[in-house]
Amino acid sequence: MDKGEAKEVDFSQDLLLWEKFKEKAKGKIIEKDINFLEKAYLFAKKYHEGQTRKSGEPYILHPLNVALILLSFNLDVPTLAAGILHDVVEDTGVSIDTLKEKFGKEIAGLVDGVTKISQIKFLSLEERKLESLRKVLIAMATDFRVVFIKLADRLHNMRTLNFLPPEKRKRIARETLEIYVPLAHRLGIYSLKWELEDLCLKYLEPEIYQDLKVKVSRKREEREEEIERIKEKIENFLKDKGIICRVEGRAKNLYSIYRKMKYDNKTFEEIFDLTALRVIVPTVTDCYKALGYIHTLWKPVPGRVKDYIAIPKPNGYQSLHTTVIGDRGEPFEVQIRTEEMHVRCEMGVAAHWAYKEKGKKLEETLLNKMNWIRQISEWQRTIPSAKEFINRVKEDLFSDEIFVFTPKGEIINLPKGATPVDFAYKIHTEIGHKCIGAKVNGRIVPLDYKLQTGERVEILVSKTSPGPSRDWLKFVKSPSTREKIRQFFRRKERVEIEEEEEKEEVKEEEKGIIFERKIRRGNKLGIVVSGVKGNLLINLAKCCTPIPGDEIIGYITKGRGIVIHRRDCKNLLRLLADNPEARNKLVKVEWTEGGKVFYPVKVDVVVKDTPGLLNKITSIIAKYGINIESIHAPPPKGKERLTTIHLTLQVPGDRAFSQLVNDLTIIPQVVEVKRTYK
Repeated sequence: MDKGEAKEVDFSQDLLLWEKFKEKAKGKIIEKDINFLEKAYLFAKKYHEGQTRKSGEPYILHPLNVALILLSFNLDVPTLAAGILHDVVEDTGVSIDTLKEKFGKEIAGLVDGVTKISQIKFLSLEERKLESLRKVLIAMATDFRVVFIKLADRLHNMRTLNFLPPEKRKRIARETLEIYVPLAHRLGIYSLKWELEDLCLKYLEPEIYQDLKVKVSRKREEREEEIERIKEKIENFLKDKGIICRVEGRAKNLYSIYRKMKYDNKTFEEIFDLTALRVIVPTVTDCYKALGYIHTLWKPVPGRVKDYIAIPKPNGYQSLHTTVIGDRGEPFEVQIRTEEMHVRCEMGVAAHWAYKEKGKKLEETLLNKMNWIRQISEWQRTIPSAKEFINRVKEDLFSDEIFVFTPKGEIINLPKGATPVDFAYKIHTEIGHKCIGAKVNGRIVPLDYKLQTGERVEILVSKTSPGPSRDWLKFVKSPSTREKIRQFFRRKERVEIEEEEEKEEVKEEEKGIIFERKIRRGNKLGIVVSGVKGNLLINLAKCCTPIPGDEIIGYITKGRGIVIHRRDCKNLLRLLADNPEARNKLVKVEWTEGGKVFYPVKVDVVVKDTPGLLNKITSIIAKYGINIESIHAPPPKGKERLTTIHLTLQVPGDRAFSQLVNDLTIIPQVVEVKRTYK
């Protein structure tokens, strides 16, 4: 935040704030550590002396307020000290070495982490925003506490944003909504997230913010009376059932109301669930019992019961959620959890330090649960572009998630909108590569089917599958899935090029010798080779997938013997154009009778979709003894309901294939049948 000039400023205000900090720290921090923090406060005060904020307040009030925010999350002493000192390196010229000498390596490291995030000087705001988020995420992967300090710093800056010019307010608010709010959400720090959201709404949509604030305020007294009545009813009812509980009510923040109005296209008057009730019980068993008892008090809304205890959110959040219809016919939300879950829900990752200070040991800390944090370090090593890095993070980490089950009951989390292909690659890369179909809840679904939370997914694989289809890139959701598919094709193209570009010379005396010899796979493929001595293998090129009837040519390679291409193969023609010497490796080949294998063929069938059409097409394919290796049919579009069915087939020969094309072409709903070479 910008500093201003001192004008008749009362520089004793910080003493009152420091006393407030010490008062709130009682019972949380021992006296020895309070004295250590006071040393940090006096050090920061000395070096910030004379500096003011745009509000005209002494600058030292800002780091003290940051420390107060960190204290509310029960963070450890080094984090609190770093919060107090977080601006001294950037704004006063104090060196990291000086901080190491005065306060130790750990605190100096935290301050250095925050400073590196802040010291970003790029030409464009877009570059600065991308690099800012990149640095925040990398710092988080190294030490969560750096990000806590940065979040607390941003929260206090947002609280005092009204002293800045309007355009700068909007820029900072937009950046906060795009970067810091999703981070707070991912770390499970909901109270901080909600306040940031409301402050962003205040500066991005000031009229809407004020209107909502007034409307919510008008209903507050009536709503609070209703909440007290419901709380008492739940507490008494559960007590009668032998469950001692505590019920708390939380008014939903303005931004969540605004978002519901915007995306559900509702007016304020149409939104009833403005409050969420938390029912806190002793044990997990009590959570489920309480859920059943609450459903006997009020009727639950179908589809609104969510079990985040059995399936926690990626940030460690656990609760049972249900929405019920109240006595006045208005819905309200109830969240049921244990005391330990409640601490985690309120404090997110910060609960790790809270438990640590209380001497409790979590069986599995939130840090260990958050695999996505480890991904950040990996992406930092492999993705050089800030823009690509942020796009990956936004899509993979900031998107909503769904949870599905493997056939063995294991939980797999995926981004919202994920498909069976995303699921397959999440299980294992090779499962993804060999995927030819999927079942959801026992029913076969297309590979572009959008999975829903709670579904059971089974992947159908084939050992003979040639690998993924490029068409999958059009519908998969996860960036990591897309990257694995792209890697497959990059590797495949690299291998083919390496094989085709090998410059083994064919000995002069071997040229021109004409002979015919059926060799190894040549016998099965029904191919006769002319012009080469030796016992070479024969393989069909995967780039152009020739079948009997196509005009073909052989190309000698070192590792795969003779590779058979179509004469019009684009890969082969490009190779010959780039490397004229490669022509020395070409050999004459011909089809003969007696091939005993199935040949891979890719076919696109453009159709006007009607009920039963796909079944009719697959029946015709089966009639000619042709195997379907994979099939993909995107949803139809437009008034004519046009779609393209992408088929990978294994055909026994050219006659069967040409007959198949003829039969498919005469179907009235079929617009076009074309062979492809993707």
